[in-house]
Amino acid sequence: MKYPLEERLHQLGWHLTAHQLDGLTEDASKHNVSYLEFFHTLVSLEWESRQSGQLAKRVKRAKLPYTKTIHDFDFSFQPSISE
Repeated sequence: MKYPLEERLHQLGWHLTAHQLDGLTEDASKHNVSYLEFFHTLVSLEWESRQSGQLAKRVKRAKLPYTKTIHDFDFSFQPSISE
């Protein structure tokens, strides 16, 4: 069942929050979460999702030949850099 709040969230572009609304409200109810904490959770999840999406778009646009993380760095090759 689609609630009016879900529709409004979709209209605002908060698609992730709209899809997770039932689970989030159920968890909040079970754990007696305050309104402020619940709202913080909603906003944080949406913000993190958008940041992740924006980073993925920038990496794709950069057309880097491969993705490397700090975990892939060979510190033995560059001994002047401290782990």
